[in-house]
Amino acid sequence: MDKKNFAIETTNLTVSINGNSILNSVNLSIDTGGFVFVVGPNGSGKSTLVKAIMGLIDIDGGEVKVFGEKNTQKNIASNIGYVPQYVGLDREFPITVEEMINLECEDKGKCHKEIGEHFEYLDSHYLLKRKINQLSGGEMQKVLIVRGLVKNPEILILDEPTSNLDTASHRDLYLLLENLNERGKTIIFISHDLNVVNKFASKVLYLYEHEVVTGDRESILSQYRDLFDNRSDSNIHGSNHINYKNHKNTDG
Repeated sequence: MDKKNFAIETTNLTVSINGNSILNSVNLSIDTGGFVFVVGPNGSGKSTLVKAIMGLIDIDGGEVKVFGEKNTQKNIASNIGYVPQYVGLDREFPITVEEMINLECEDKGKCHKEIGEHFEYLDSHYLLKRKINQLSGGEMQKVLIVRGLVKNPEILILDEPTSNLDTASHRDLYLLLENLNERGKTIIFISHDLNVVNKFASKVLYLYEHEVVTGDRESILSQYRDLFDNRSDSNIHGSNHINYKNHKNTDG
């Protein structure tokens, strides 16, 4: 597969849920090796965008490509690691963290060699033998992050990964993601947390009602800071093409 193509590209992506328009003709592209924060108020369509990219929901129109090819389940499984939101996960299944991680491995018992290193980064190696129903919310979040890295994906998508994490763990997570990005991985970080965006974001894709806006952290926050609240606006209309380069640019 030619990795010179965009890592993710959508063309006129349109999604509705229960008759409500969520995404309307959204066009965007994220370069291979980019580090992008996708931000916006609760209900703005961030998770819907992720699910559409992952092929987890039906779309009404348009298309999604991963490295220049249609986002088939084979293409997604080969290239994307996904860290879902912690909320709603069933934790009563009698399984240890290590067993949960191994279930994600392509060859049983043979995870990517750097999984232990990822646990060390997040100061959570001690969790491996614990049952998942014994984990705190923050501990479970760390496990989900490492699980998303099991197959050494070229693209890592994280949906609200800092929920349940303390401030120190926010920094540990960002250092891990920065390290992966420096190795050429494409990182897509979904968040509505203004504090996280303010501390760590460089390049930002902002979703809000009739706009899909791209820019650096300062310009986005100065224009839309008052909209980072708990309102439930759900329409996103985007006709402008958005292209993200690697986030390692000089801006604040």
